[in-house]
Amino acid sequence: MASVILVYLTSTSLQRHEGLPVINQILNWLIVAVSSALPFVYRGSADEDYQARLLLICLAFAPPMILLSISYEVLFYVCFCGTALLWLELERSLYMENHVPGIRCLQASDWRAVVLFIFFLNVAFFGTGNVASLASFSLGSVYRFVTIFNPFLMGTLLIAKVLIPFFVISAVLGVLGVSLNLPSFGLLLAVMSITDVQTINFFYFVRDYGSWLEIGTSISHFCIAELFIIFTIILSLLSKLLVGHLSLSDSILVMNPKQPKIA
Repeated sequence: MASVILVYLTSTSLQRHEGLPVINQILNWLIVAVSSALPFVYRGSADEDYQARLLLICLAFAPPMILLSISYEVLFYVCFCGTALLWLELERSLYMENHVPGIRCLQASDWRAVVLFIFFLNVAFFGTGNVASLASFSLGSVYRFVTIFNPFLMGTLLIAKVLIPFFVISAVLGVLGVSLNLPSFGLLLAVMSITDVQTINFFYFVRDYGSWLEIGTSISHFCIAELFIIFTIILSLLSKLLVGHLSLSDSILVMNPKQPKIA
């Protein structure tokens, strides 16, 4: 609510050509810093409900998204979080129908979760703007933090805006791996196997003839696909930080209260 009020007051002041009030600027930075650090500082407990943990993460990153939005981005964030949480519940329900206690190996049904995770990654990539081209963003979204032209600071804020949905989906991935009783990095290896195929595809599309635009575009697509693999690994590590202290056996007990605890 404070973020919404600050957005309204700051936008009104800028429209009246009164500049960015100092108190608003300080409060904007303070809200972003506190809310963004909350999921990493508060790690929760082993018996914490996974739904409460994910709700905390979604709400913690909501203020930065609100302060950096100028159009549909907040609606996109709400729909993205809701769809990701619904997908998690669907995968959990399907798995609980044939639940087998203990760590297991990847099965054919797990590839559905892998493909959907890659789908959510692409939606997050293009949902708030194309991160491959900062020119697709409007600088109006950073005027609530800084009005003096500063390309490095403005670029950092724009990139942070794009990364917020990735934080949410990485947390969902961490809880999903725990829910499905998969070994550590199990889903990650499956995701990387598909992204490797995608990278090889772009590699064969690299051109060394034609216009400079065609050559540069083909090379940039291949480089982005390569970086996508590294980014997926970073998301997997980030998910462990965001999920907190949820352990495998305790989390399954919380998710399925009727299931007896296994020593």
